[in-house]
Amino acid sequence: TLSEADSEILANGGGLGRNFDVDETHTSAYGMATYKINDKMTFLGGLRATYTNTKVSGYQFDVTDENPDGMLSRVIKTKSYLSLLPMLHLKYMAGENTNVRLAATRTFTRPDFGYLVPGGTYLAADNEYDGGNPNVDPTYSYNFDLMGEHYFGKLDMVSAGVFYKVITDPIFMDTRQGDINGHTGVEISQPLNGNNAWLFGAEFSGNKKFDFLPGFLSGFGVQANYTFTKSEMTIPGREGKTSLPRQGKHLVNAQLYYEKGRVSVRAAYNFKAKYITEHGGSGLKRDDVYYGDYSALDANLSFKINKHLTLFAVANNLLNQKLEYYYGDDE
Repeated sequence: TLSEADSEILANGGGLGRNFDVDETHTSAYGMATYKINDKMTFLGGLRATYTNTKVSGYQFDVTDENPDGMLSRVIKTKSYLSLLPMLHLKYMAGENTNVRLAATRTFTRPDFGYLVPGGTYLAADNEYDGGNPNVDPTYSYNFDLMGEHYFGKLDMVSAGVFYKVITDPIFMDTRQGDINGHTGVEISQPLNGNNAWLFGAEFSGNKKFDFLPGFLSGFGVQANYTFTKSEMTIPGREGKTSLPRQGKHLVNAQLYYEKGRVSVRAAYNFKAKYITEHGGSGLKRDDVYYGDYSALDANLSFKINKHLTLFAVANNLLNQKLEYYYGDDE
């Protein structure tokens, strides 16, 4: 039986999936040591231990043979886990302005609070149910990184690197057709853990300020970076492989900027290749949900009138690019 306060919350707040409380406590200890092997090489190692205790309280609505009209009940779920996170770093100074870095680490990501809600929200107009899963586990990753960087001056640099991740319990949004609480053919979305996954990537970045140019031109500069990623994951009950959620193969950012005196102007171009957001529970590619390729050009201007007052102007999506959202694969 719900209290009067709980009933009022649900009456005023609407969906069950939006009414929940999370109490999460973290207790951590860590240690780190640095050892200079020689003038060019430095070793850094460490270990962090984190204990997480999570308590989630929310509401659940169930239709059963004993309660054909449905019964609303308060649900409390708890989960505790210890995470051991070692790290090893090696830095090599190949030159006065050149560094090479090698790292092996273990990291983890806790589930988003919204994933942990015990109940869910049924949208009658769309015949959709968006629910949570308080039993979803955190995601762990063993990471291997190799990075090189070279500095040309105070602001000028280029860097390049490759990385590889071995991922355990990746979280994905499972979307399937089913029946729930007397409704048939409902599109049910719920976070679940995948079996295993890996991700490989390469990245390149650079920054150049044209301060060697005369007069007005010395305020110009450029920044750019490009990242390529490829990933695979296995989903319980689904044949074959799929990619990790929200991992587009290509990511590009480029900026042309001007900074001199009181004036700062930036034009930024961003591109992200298509990526999957929800995986169809039927195992068919046609039931997967994607965001399409997206690019945007944004600009901003600031002018410092005095030390107390600055004027700003911002313009977004100057290319008027559409954001596409679709089922299946456009290939």
